[in-house]
Amino acid sequence: MADSNVEITQGSGTEIDTRTEADNSQHRQVVVIGDPSTTDGVAPVDGTNGVAVDIKASIAIPAGTNRVGAVSSQLDTSVIMHGASALTPKFAPINVGSDAPNGIVASVTDRKLRVLQYAAVTGSSNTVSFRDGASTLLTGAMNLSNNGGVAAPFTPTGLFETSAGVTLTIGLGVSATLSGHLTYIEV
Repeated sequence: MADSNVEITQGSGTEIDTRTEADNSQHRQVVVIGDPSTTDGVAPVDGTNGVAVDIKASIAIPAGTNRVGAVSSQLDTSVIMHGASALTPKFAPINVGSDAPNGIVASVTDRKLRVLQYAAVTGSSNTVSFRDGASTLLTGAMNLSNNGGVAAPFTPTGLFETSAGVTLTIGLGVSATLSGHLTYIEV
């Protein structure tokens, strides 16, 4: 087969040049996209090694990786994605002792407080509930025995959330010590 051009009908009319190596008994074919009058950008083809590829210096491989051409996934603990927004996880201690609604995380204007994880232990038998402000329950009343606790593991979609601009509080059945921690994001 002789060298020939095949015109691409869609787009700007770029030509495809198919060239046959005349000095090789296997007559491998090479396709060149671009200017068929030069050999710039043509990758050499070899029956043993395949097509040679020249990775230019402009292609940056992230430091510390040896996974070129592979897909790797890992949990990024510095952010939680909410649509296209990267939200930073925040942490709050739980240290209360009153049966009145106890503020755990202060309200943020126009933001909901979404709890991703929590753990708490009480010093005496009690009921514990998370609330949206002073009275709206976000959880039911959880019964805890003396020195008992409750925990919910990390859930990236969240366990519950307040209304926008409302403080996250904890209510106790009776005045007693409740200690622990929680992880949340502002959405």
